[in-house]
Amino acid sequence: MNEEIPDTENDEFTTPHLPERYHQAVKAKRRRRLVQRALLAGAALLVVGVIVFLLMGIPGSLNLPALPAPSPAPATPAPAATGTPGTDLPAQGSADFTRGPGLAAPLPAGLIPLDSAIVSLRSDLPASGFTITAADLTTAANRSLYAFTVVPKASAGDLGSTVYIDASTGSIWSPGEEGARISRVEAKQRARVAVPGISADHVILSYSAPPGAAKVWDYSLFAAGSYRASGRLDAETGKVITFEKVIAADGRPGSPPVNPAKAEAIATQYIIDQNNGQLPLNLSVSRYDALDTPSGPVAGRYTLMYERTYQDFLTDTDGFVVIVDAVTGDVSGYTQSWTTPDHAFAGYPEVDVVKREATFAVMQKAKEMYPDSINSLQVVSASVRWKNDLPYGSVPRPGTIPLGWKVVFDDDFIRSNTSAQKGVAWVDVQSGEFIAFDYRH
Repeated sequence: MNEEIPDTENDEFTTPHLPERYHQAVKAKRRRRLVQRALLAGAALLVVGVIVFLLMGIPGSLNLPALPAPSPAPATPAPAATGTPGTDLPAQGSADFTRGPGLAAPLPAGLIPLDSAIVSLRSDLPASGFTITAADLTTAANRSLYAFTVVPKASAGDLGSTVYIDASTGSIWSPGEEGARISRVEAKQRARVAVPGISADHVILSYSAPPGAAKVWDYSLFAAGSYRASGRLDAETGKVITFEKVIAADGRPGSPPVNPAKAEAIATQYIIDQNNGQLPLNLSVSRYDALDTPSGPVAGRYTLMYERTYQDFLTDTDGFVVIVDAVTGDVSGYTQSWTTPDHAFAGYPEVDVVKREATFAVMQKAKEMYPDSINSLQVVSASVRWKNDLPYGSVPRPGTIPLGWKVVFDDDFIRSNTSAQKGVAWVDVQSGEFIAFDYRH
């Protein structure tokens, strides 16, 4: 089943088909790392949300980090992306910002001086794009650290972020990175070759391990002094989770030389190549988007979403998103998620509960919870899926992933509050019992 995705630029994350975990992923995307925000500031920012295009039946909630919807890349690099990173180191000295109490006392033996730490910082965050507003000497994870508050020059009102430099080695450091199986050195090597068609000469890394989520290395790639791509690596395995390239609009034709069939073939083959063979997948979404420029739209890119199937039923979270450049045919974006072992799915269930029975049960329960919303309740979608959306790190036992009717619904309150989430209920396809019910005002 192929579905068309709406073109509306501002509806990606308010669509009625977007489940809660997608909203969380989008919010995380909008809080992109300091480097990525500043590098693209002053240019047409990449609009977040390529994979938020679930229509008419919710083709799953793929637990994938959001990729950007097509938008024009800057014709010339933003200030923070010009010049080879690290070439403008002397632009700000140690006297140009607030010093914290840790810098009041004489520097302990064995630590690099503050100015040397600034040089190390500038190798990743050049002064052309970032201002240091404060610095301090602190201790964390049994190491001495220079803690710099760094603000993007092009982001008005930004309060900045804290960047750490190891005061003994002069290396940039992220909290918790000692717990990563893939070290910073190895992650940088992997990131350099993570994006096809880019030979990176500079890599910026940041480690992240939020509670209840995957441990990842976020990376930004530079080539010939320009910001070219960003993405994520699994900090446990080193596998590429996602990447996205910057596509410049200059010199592109008005119509796409690559047709939809060719784009699908390219995307399908890329998934095969990255996963050592074919996987049980359904192409659920295929979309073409032009790039907007001041002189009008030009050829853009195709976005294709593949959802995992098991015993001919779609899973709720596993699959791939591939973005294909409609001019070159290159893969310019990729996101993957494959979390559930085959043995975890239940046996060979038959669907005994029909759609109208499932939706009726959901509506009845919703009316009991919020009687005042009875007249405005609406079913957005209902489809049979494997409920394999599990907490990060959990290992499902054999046969424990159920097959259910996933029913998404809303009411006037939800429709009138952009921060409110759609109601989502799961009904067992054999017993008719509720597996889950999430409906909140």
